[in-house]
Amino acid sequence: MATTELNKVEGFDPKQYARTIQDVNGQESLYLDVQYRKMWFRLCNPTGKIVKKICTFDGNLAVVEARIYLDRNDSPENFVSNAFAQRFIDPNNPEYGTRYLESAETAAVGRALADAGYGLQFCMEPDPTPVDMGQTPFAMNPDAFDDPEPFTPVTTGVNNNYPVNPTAQGSYSAPQTASIPPYQPQQQNVPQYNANRYTAPVQPQTPTFTHQTPVEEIVRLMPYEEAVKVVYRCNGKHNGKTLGQIAVEDIRSIEWIANSYNGDKNLFKGAAKVILNRHTGGQ
Repeated sequence: MATTELNKVEGFDPKQYARTIQDVNGQESLYLDVQYRKMWFRLCNPTGKIVKKICTFDGNLAVVEARIYLDRNDSPENFVSNAFAQRFIDPNNPEYGTRYLESAETAAVGRALADAGYGLQFCMEPDPTPVDMGQTPFAMNPDAFDDPEPFTPVTTGVNNNYPVNPTAQGSYSAPQTASIPPYQPQQQNVPQYNANRYTAPVQPQTPTFTHQTPVEEIVRLMPYEEAVKVVYRCNGKHNGKTLGQIAVEDIRSIEWIANSYNGDKNLFKGAAKVILNRHTGGQ
């Protein structure tokens, strides 16, 4: 079948690295660890990259996004797949419970690679363990595989259960339910719509910038969000990257483009000045 040829690498069979696991019902399935998915991806795409971003990390919860790119020079929005994963701290698990950020990172990478075709697509695969180094993954009901992870509150000394009735061991006193009167809709005078009276709001137009636009005009009018999307075309190492990428990797190159570039591409110089002003507090 055509699906068996997806991301095929000569001499590499991912099923040779798969292991058998059991779900909560005792049913067996094959599982490919994240480290082998990454190896498969690297063999298939030697110039590819996996980008991870911490979305939330507050001491109790970690949320990580992973993006898969087929080439390291692809712009940030040109990923082939992405996935999110969340993990909560678990003080009762001394081995992995405090490594919840690492766990979320591994889970996000594993899901993103599977979505990109680097997984056992026709086998039910539960989430990996926090560090995914060969341990048995968490047991999961296959019917709920795609459901979001249930919230696990962290013990903080507050009793979240119903208060125990001291006169009856093992029983509890449920909170009293307040009596809520039925909803009575109220009559409201709704103004009649008059199509002749409606005036569409005027949408502000974003100026169009070219390489012939004066640099001063670009610096004055170009939004920062547009400046970081300008693709830099040159003969150097940054060819094909957006100025936003270059700013993250090498801010000195942005300084050179903004202050020392003397070519006829005003768009590069003006956009670089917009970015540099933002980073140095000039705006």
